[in-house]
Amino acid sequence: MDTATVNQIDIANELQLAINTNQLQLHYQPKADLQTGLLVGMEALLRWNHAKWGAVSPSLFIPVAEKNELIIQLGDWVIRQACLDIISWSEANLVTPCVAINISPIRACKNNCVSSPGTIGER
Repeated sequence: MDTATVNQIDIANELQLAINTNQLQLHYQPKADLQTGLLVGMEALLRWNHAKWGAVSPSLFIPVAEKNELIIQLGDWVIRQACLDIISWSEANLVTPCVAINISPIRACKNNCVSSPGTIGER
């Protein structure tokens, strides 16, 4: 096996562990109205800080996730976590702007994205 294949297998295995043990994080990038300067939304950005590797670039782990169909679990995790964050902010009486979430086309085709947020409270 070549080094690139081994590396992809390592990344896939470690990413599966990260999903299962909640080692991922969402960072929220503000979106502002350039004319008023007001906050009009946020974009949820997935981040992975591996214990040994440090910060793993999404440009490295997203393609591996798409090849191994981990992207479906990853998308579910992002949707679930963003919804939980929004609920938490709401319970703290914080005004929550619209939150954008990027979904892989692979995940969108496999699952019904529209129904996923509605089931968050059930999990």
